[in-house]
Amino acid sequence: MGGLFAETISWRWIFWINPLLTIAMMIIVIMAWGYVEERKDQRPIDFPGLVLLCTGLGLIVFALMQAPDYGWGQAIIILPLAAGVISAAVFVIYELRHKTPLINVELFSNSTFAASNTIVFMAQFMKVCRFVFGALNFQVELGLNPFLAGLAILPTVAPQPFLAAPTGLVVDRLGSRIPSLVGVSIALVSVTWFALVMPLQNYWLVLPAFLLWAVSMPLLFIAPQKAIMNAVAPQQHGQAGGIIISAQMLGGTIGMAVASVVFSTTKSYQAIFAVVAVLVLAVLAYGLLAIKARGKTITQGTEN
Repeated sequence: MGGLFAETISWRWIFWINPLLTIAMMIIVIMAWGYVEERKDQRPIDFPGLVLLCTGLGLIVFALMQAPDYGWGQAIIILPLAAGVISAAVFVIYELRHKTPLINVELFSNSTFAASNTIVFMAQFMKVCRFVFGALNFQVELGLNPFLAGLAILPTVAPQPFLAAPTGLVVDRLGSRIPSLVGVSIALVSVTWFALVMPLQNYWLVLPAFLLWAVSMPLLFIAPQKAIMNAVAPQQHGQAGGIIISAQMLGGTIGMAVASVVFSTTKSYQAIFAVVAVLVLAVLAYGLLAIKARGKTITQGTEN
């Protein structure tokens, strides 16, 4: 749809897609939501932690995005980057000492919890690179218009709604560890394949990599999310769910920033996916070591 708008009306119209879908979903949720008995968290919101987190991440992303234009040695890049790193470090220290932290950093002491969030982060990182720079590659290198480039990307997402339910059944049967690692392995093969065949400029050679990617996506989200929930006590499920969403959003943001830096430096789409493949390989190695078949649950007592 975005490609169609860009081709026939204006690229600016693509930004109206999500608001309209969001409004539609809000109406559906309001109409369908029933009463659910739940115990609400009465703790105050950690506003200092929120400010530190947003400041740190914002400054780091700014520095990464603007460095290719200004140069890594310029003060306009060095100072925000240093301030962002310091702010992020202060955020971690503050959260460890705060009684009602925005993010319970101690949750990451559980290796399964930490590794599973890393997989979710990397899945969104890959998704942004594939959708944005994959589509740009098709337009620049293969000469496709935006609409056809969007259709070319479609095989990466079209099978996913049909694979989600079977993936959930597999995760319930096998547990989270094996499906998570299989998902990362398939994604590694997919992104490596894509990087290797890009110079050949033949879409039919790229298509198998896209289909593998479609298979890996449900595994990369469903299995780690279940592992994360199993790693924490029931009263921490809300916070764990928030951390999952944060990992996903950060993956997209950092992925866009890193891919932009790589492309601005190398002027190569292939280099972007080569870097992604190396990062996925590192996540796979981390997951093999960190994700336990039956991880220890973090109890509420470790929260404060």
